[in-house]
Amino acid sequence: KDTDQRSLRTIEMQQKNLTRVSLSNKSDSPGAKAPSKNLVTATDVWVWGSNEHGQLGLGDQVDRAQPSVIKFFLGRHVIKLAAGEKHSLALTANSQVYSWGSNSYSQLGHTEAVLVPTRIKFMKGFTAWDIGAGASHS
Repeated sequence: KDTDQRSLRTIEMQQKNLTRVSLSNKSDSPGAKAPSKNLVTATDVWVWGSNEHGQLGLGDQVDRAQPSVIKFFLGRHVIKLAAGEKHSLALTANSQVYSWGSNSYSQLGHTEAVLVPTRIKFMKGFTAWDIGAGASHS
């Protein structure tokens, strides 16, 4: 088990019955309609790997060997993700920040750990433009 090395790499995967669609309303074919189900868009959030602390955001603490979509984010237009050692963050296009996973150092911005994406409530008048995560901070 290679747990000490971290790297980014492209992973080839096959998913049946899925179609990637453009986020624009334009179509190259006259009268063409977008499929109504089994869509994968550029803003879907897919996760896999260790989930001991709920950092995958799927509502449980079960490790995943195969990619799974976080259904909570469907239609929420996630523009950025950040991953700490045991927690995760997401930023949406309307400046909402969500966090989930371990909260052992209060890194989630909530009073306790959560297993699903939960919106961080900022002080009135503040807008989030970016997010970042370290091992035990956000």
